[in-house]
Parts: sequence; C-alpha cells; structure tokens
Amino acid sequence: MSEYTKEPWKHAQRAIAGLVDIYVGDYLSGRIERIGDVISVCNARRIVACVNACAGSSTDGLEAMVAEGRSVANMAMLYERAMDKRDTLLAAARKTLLDNLHLCDGDNCTLKALRDAVESVDGKPLVDDA
Repeated sequence: MSEYTKEPWKHAQRAIAGLVDIYVGDYLSGRIERIGDVISVCNARRIVACVNACAGSSTDGLEAMVAEGRSVANMAMLYERAMDKRDTLLAAARKTLLDNLHLCDGDNCTLKALRDAVESVDGKPLVDDA
C-alpha cells in the first residue's frame, strides 16, 4: 500500500478480555479492514486518536516534526500562544483606531491601512461599542 488509509479511524473492542482491534476504511460503504492486531484498549484509543488528530498532515511533515523534537502538543501550545498574542495586538489596534481615526487626513493615512487590516482579520467593519 503506497498511501495510508484516510481518517477517521475507529477501534472496536472484542469480547476477549479487554482486547481491541483497529479498523479503518469507509464506514458508509462498508469497506472496512482490520489493521490492528490484538492490543490493549488504551493503546488502541491512543493510536486512533493520534491518527485522527493528524488528519490532513503529511506523513513526511509529521516525521520531520518528530525528528526536530517537536510534538503535536507543543505545536498546539505554540498555536494558543500565537492566538493570545494576536488577540492582544488586535485589541490594541482597535483601541488606537477608535481613539485616533478621526485624525486621518486622506486615503493614504496609515490609520486607514491599520483599520483595513483589523477589519480583514475580524471579518467585519470596526465599530465603536462605546
């Protein structure tokens, strides 16, 4: 097989004392294959969760990330930090605009460029809520 099976993956418990198989495939069409051998419930859940969490990522990209000492948890933390910083910058930009936009003196005003950028990120016009 040259390509991995697309997500989502699922796991199903057998009647044998807590053992699990991993199944992948197209559940709507019924084309399903068993890929996991008899493994513990905890390991099956983790494998399936990891595969599904990485949906859309290339295998080469994931392997490179691991080789560089990064992890999905680390990337999620960095993403959250970036979103927090973005929110802080946007709040400061909104306040600056609302306090000073009246000072603009034409279409080339840098405050208008800032307003356009903020509105582009927000997806809506800048409004003074005060």
